[in-house]
Amino acid sequence: MDNLAAPYVFVVELRQGLQAGRTLTATVRSFITARPQDSFCVLLCEWHMAQQQGKKISRNHKLLNVYRSSLLDLMDMSLQGIGIIEALQALEKEFERLCLYDLDRHNDKLPFKLMIPLLLLQFPAVLLLILGPLIKQFLLEVGT
Repeated sequence: MDNLAAPYVFVVELRQGLQAGRTLTATVRSFITARPQDSFCVLLCEWHMAQQQGKKISRNHKLLNVYRSSLLDLMDMSLQGIGIIEALQALEKEFERLCLYDLDRHNDKLPFKLMIPLLLLQFPAVLLLILGPLIKQFLLEVGT
């Protein structure tokens, strides 16, 4: 999820910024300054510096996946003067779908993770409550 949340937020902010008339570069800068510690912001910062130097970011980058790569391609297209609002809206829906899928997958695992404290802490206590009187009765009968 952490892998998807920052790009999703960026796509939403980028779409809103472009629709409000802000430039791509201004939107990228504001996003980077708002979240300097995020790994996705590191990738955006490297992309921004590469663009200023007239270079392209390496597609073998360790922080790049298919969705981040397609986002960077869209941003490159925007710098070439091609309208990207419709493509950003489609990418935003795809990121939202992926985030919901990731949440569902996490929620599916949650009951099993919550069973661990139940088994480790509550089950022995219930066994003591059930078996305690039986053990006491057995010890009284054996002792006499």
